[in-house]
Amino acid sequence: MSEPSAEPSSKPSSKAAWLSKEERGTVLGIRFVVWLCNLAGRTVARALVYVIAFYYVLFAGYGRRASRAWLTHVLGTTATLRQVYRHIATFALVTLDRVFLLQGRSELFELTSNGNEHLEALSARKQGALLLGGHIGSFEALRARAGGRGFDLYILAHAGNAKKISQVLSAVAPESELRVINAGSVSSMLRAKEVVESGAMIAILGDRVGLNNKTVEVTFMGRPAPFPTGPFLLASSLRCPVLLVFGLYLGGNRYALYCEPFADKVTLPRGDREGALREYVQAYAARLEHFAKAHPYNWFNIYDFWNPTASE
Repeated sequence: MSEPSAEPSSKPSSKAAWLSKEERGTVLGIRFVVWLCNLAGRTVARALVYVIAFYYVLFAGYGRRASRAWLTHVLGTTATLRQVYRHIATFALVTLDRVFLLQGRSELFELTSNGNEHLEALSARKQGALLLGGHIGSFEALRARAGGRGFDLYILAHAGNAKKISQVLSAVAPESELRVINAGSVSSMLRAKEVVESGAMIAILGDRVGLNNKTVEVTFMGRPAPFPTGPFLLASSLRCPVLLVFGLYLGGNRYALYCEPFADKVTLPRGDREGALREYVQAYAARLEHFAKAHPYNWFNIYDFWNPTASE
């Protein structure tokens, strides 16, 4: 096994393979699913999702191979087609549930909170914070719970993803679109700072490498993997508490939500800025690994995570 590289890469990455794959869903498709959900309800919509997942496993070779590679690695044995189908279906079901959660239909779900007291303490002090998640489980379940508890929450996303998120929110819950901050510009960073200083919370996902991301290579699942440094540099500039948040799908209508302290604030000393940055990223990767091992079918980075710029 090669050792993680010693320095964060400041060189813009080539286009990540996962970004080069065209989305199979469109806004029109999203609107159809919303219509179906509202007309027929969650049970009927879930039945359709199982059929769609089966079609995807049969005909989406890239996703099928990526799922099998992930499950084989994490389970320690060659994944079967049945396990791959379970993985893809889990992703599809969680995606479907986003429609109901975005519409405020949280009464349809059993949301169990673990560590909610950390958010309540910050909210009571009116102290802003950065919530760091990942592409595992459901962020919408977390957001639904946060909104239900009165927490003031915004999402920070990069330009391409922000457009997609905005399209989804516009189709499902137009009022939620106002709580998306488009990252990647000076104005967005000023907006993020303003939001945190007002006592609100900003959520960002820290596990996916996009275009022109600066990265650092750390150990994940026993292998070196690139992680973006942006979320941690942002946390350093905001000088606010950082908490890890994950919403794991347990089957049926059940989600387990986890929140745990990560850092009172991210400090990057001038003398060893890069070393400190790597330590923070490695600590995040370790916790992401913990939850991914416990809930492997909730892992939704369905591409070659350790080599995201690889093409087929």
